[in-house]
Amino acid sequence: MLWYHAVQPYMRNYQLFYCPDQKRLGPDYGMNVLCTGLDTARIGDASTCILIADVAPELLCAQANWPTGGADPAEWWANDRGNDLCLALNDNSYAGSGLQPPHNDGAIYGYADGHAKWDREERVDTVYHWNPLALPPK
Repeated sequence: MLWYHAVQPYMRNYQLFYCPDQKRLGPDYGMNVLCTGLDTARIGDASTCILIADVAPELLCAQANWPTGGADPAEWWANDRGNDLCLALNDNSYAGSGLQPPHNDGAIYGYADGHAKWDREERVDTVYHWNPLALPPK
């Protein structure tokens, strides 16, 4: 089961996966693949570890009939700007895509502790933002 299907019964609305500022065929959020199967207790610093990111569906191979069409398990993973930290299959950041981040040259990130905030993509391109076992510098 993919992450968005797992949390949907608690949210009760697939529309929450769509950014209200965008008019796209697919959802706008992807999960950090390195967090798959981890509970919060195993994450080094849940306040800095990105769990979900605001990512353009065009960069995630989105299907027009999502989610009823049965999405490919390789889809909907968020990763970092250069695809060097998260180790996901494709670089689905906005970098080099020709697309602009949707919110004032930034995007929305959801963290493992439950908070969300806007940031510039290049500012979250650090190991401790994407690797759930990494700790930020003190």
